[in-house]
This record gives sequence, C-alpha cells and structure tokens, in this order.
Amino acid sequence: MQVWSERIDPAQAKCDTMLLMSDRFQYSALAIMLLAILLACYKGRHAVSANGRSLAWTQVPLIAFLTVSIGPSAVATLIYLGYKSGLLQAGPSGYRFSSFIFQLPLDFAVMNWGFVALYVTCRLLPNFRSARPAMWISATAMSVLNVPLFFLAPEMVANVFDAGQGIGVIQAMLSMPLWFGSYPNFLEPDSGIGLLVFAPLAPIPFSGLVGWIAGQLIGGTASSPRGKAARS
Repeated sequence: MQVWSERIDPAQAKCDTMLLMSDRFQYSALAIMLLAILLACYKGRHAVSANGRSLAWTQVPLIAFLTVSIGPSAVATLIYLGYKSGLLQAGPSGYRFSSFIFQLPLDFAVMNWGFVALYVTCRLLPNFRSARPAMWISATAMSVLNVPLFFLAPEMVANVFDAGQGIGVIQAMLSMPLWFGSYPNFLEPDSGIGLLVFAPLAPIPFSGLVGWIAGQLIGGTASSPRGKAARS
C-alpha cells in the first residue's frame, strides 16, 4: 500500500504503522486467504448439518467478503458511468477513472480478512455449538463497519489532487488496533510478532470475534433446557 503515504499525513501514518503494508505483504496475505478459502471449500464439501438443514448459510461470510471488497469500487464505476453518460452531474472539478478503483479492492480485502476466518470456521465446523446464529451476528457486525467504504465511491472518481486523503483516513480508522497506551518494545506494530498480535484487534475482525462469541452465548442459552422450557 505504498500510495498511502500520499493519502495520510506522516504523523498519522507513524501512529498506524501496522497499516502501511508493503505490496509483498499484501499479496502474501491475499494468497493465504485464497488458499484458506479453497481449503475450506474442499474440506467442507461433504459436511452434513446435524439437524438435516441446508448448509448454504456457511457461504454468507464469503459473499459478504466479496461484497465489501469489490462493492465500493463497483459503486464508483457506476458513478463514473453515470457522469460519462450525463445521467449524473459531476462536481466543478470534474471526474476521472482513477487507479483507486483498481487498487482499493485489494486493500479492502486485506482489511476484511475476518470474513475469511469466519467462512473457514463455518465450513469446517458447521455443527459447532450455535455456529449459525453466531455467524449471522459476526457477519452483520463486520458488514456494518464496512458501510463507510461505500461512501468513498464518489471520492474514487473525483478529479482533485487530494482525492485519496479521505480514503486513507477511513482505512486508518478501520485498521487501527484497539489498543490503549503505548506499545511494548517487542510488540511494535511494524514487527512480525506485533502484526500477529494486533491484527485481530483491528475494529473489523475484533467486532466479528465479539459477534461470534455473543452469538454462541445467545444460541447456547436458547438451546439449553431452561431456554426451551421458557419458549414452551
């Protein structure tokens, strides 16, 4: 993500060094996610629901992952076509088909690795306690945090010199680890250990983890003998 240095102030970038990933790391992360998806799809193809119901719901995290990764650029493309055809009125500065439309899906995919983890879990362990309700809560929580990305679509086609500033700020906010206080020396975000520790603390995967735990608790309570007795 070398272009971030043009989008964010250097001071902000220093505070969020975890975000400033090299292209090599980015492509490595995408390759790992793709392998995980293929493995889960292959291993889970013969999975059977304990109650005999369809396991189509296990595909929801993957669909959501593709939507939040590609969706903002797809909206930006539609806006560009609207400007081009005259159906929409562009601002005084005009419009252009910028490189953000091609670059950001990769950035957003790496930010949303939590959906891949959720997909792999659901495909391999569809009968693990209350996996289905936990999946819905987790996927919804992560999807809600991705809503601001869709509002960046007009900026992707804006013909202004600082068009990437807002994009970089939103990316920083959604990727900054939820950590209060200073980092220990051995957990610097730009180190390998720090990256592994702080990656799950980014808002999107952290909200997904909280949603998964909440769904397990809610589902476990509802399926307990006391919960069944209360419903009856």
